[in-house]
Amino acid sequence: MTNPLFTAVFKNDNSAVTATELRTIVQVKENRDISWNETTIVTAVSRNSAGFCLSKPCVVGRLISLVLAMPAELRAYEKDRDLYPVTAIVESCYKATVDGKEVYQVRVGLTGKHEPESFTEDPSQSYRIVGMRSDGLWRITEAEEEFKSRRASRFSVASQVTVSFFRKGELAARPASGKEVCFTKDISASGLQLPCNLRVAVGEKVRVEFKRHNFQAIAIVRSRKESKGKVPILHLEFVNQKFPIEKINLGRKK
Repeated sequence: MTNPLFTAVFKNDNSAVTATELRTIVQVKENRDISWNETTIVTAVSRNSAGFCLSKPCVVGRLISLVLAMPAELRAYEKDRDLYPVTAIVESCYKATVDGKEVYQVRVGLTGKHEPESFTEDPSQSYRIVGMRSDGLWRITEAEEEFKSRRASRFSVASQVTVSFFRKGELAARPASGKEVCFTKDISASGLQLPCNLRVAVGEKVRVEFKRHNFQAIAIVRSRKESKGKVPILHLEFVNQKFPIEKINLGRKK
């Protein structure tokens, strides 16, 4: 029987998918004495990440709890149970207007069933991702400082973009040129994050083109995150241009 809480289109590689009816209960502990929870619709989900909107903000770097009817093929454990409890680290949280309402767009990385002991002692402890576990979920450790917000708000939007580059001959030990059509994980006025197989290094420049939004720009590769068996994640910063973020439709389709 089809789960009435879930309707989605999956990709075979378990990468991010768009979920239209997957609901989750989110529990947030502000400290030992104050906590709150909210039921919301998951807008994007994969084996180790999820995105959704909340009526209240979450602190980036903190841990929160989710309980959702995750499809078995995306679970790291408890594949035969109705509900999937999982701890998650808040990766981003930005204020936005969706369907005429002010909400907070939240993206989290899934870290496993149990919180670390340090969270039990202090729910306001900040964490950072330090790698990937053998089951495909994120490995975390305590952070010495609380995360500092970005200057430009990022939005969790999967938008098609063509990324291309040309490397001069003296650096052609690797392929000297290339082009790939990708989908963004998130985007802001100043840059974007996306999975991309192009063999570009930190500091090199690429050209990005959003045909749907009639936008082209040169961008610098600010970081390249690689995990075994996964497509590398590039963080790109636009050079002397701003993406027209108002062109992105943040509302859900009816």
